[in-house]
Amino acid sequence: MREEADVWLIVMFDLPVDSPESRREATRFRKNLIDMGFSMAQFSIYAKYTPTLSQTRFFLAAVKSAIPPYGGVRVLKVTDRQYSAMIRYENSYLSEPEQAPEQLSLFDAF
Repeated sequence: MREEADVWLIVMFDLPVDSPESRREATRFRKNLIDMGFSMAQFSIYAKYTPTLSQTRFFLAAVKSAIPPYGGVRVLKVTDRQYSAMIRYENSYLSEPEQAPEQLSLFDAF
C-alpha cells in the first residue's frame, strides 16, 4: 500500500488513571501530544495534519516513543480528503470539519 502525504494523524487512547502514577503518565502523554502540535478533537482523541510523508513518519515515531507502559493507544492515518468529508455535529447542529492549516511562510516577499 502506497503511503500518502497530506495526512491527518488521529491518536485515540484509553489510559488507566486509577493511581497517582498512572494519572501522571496519562497527563504526560496528553501534554506530549499537545507539545507535538496535536489538537484535542474529543476527549482522548487528538488530531494533527502532516503535509509530507517525512513529517507523518516523524510524528508516528514521536507518538510511539511517548506511549505510557499501560493502556491502549491507536493511531489512525486519514487522508486530508477523507478528513474533510467527515460529518461533524456541535451541540446537535451540523458543523464543518477542521480544514488543513495554511502552510507557514518563512520568507515573505517585501
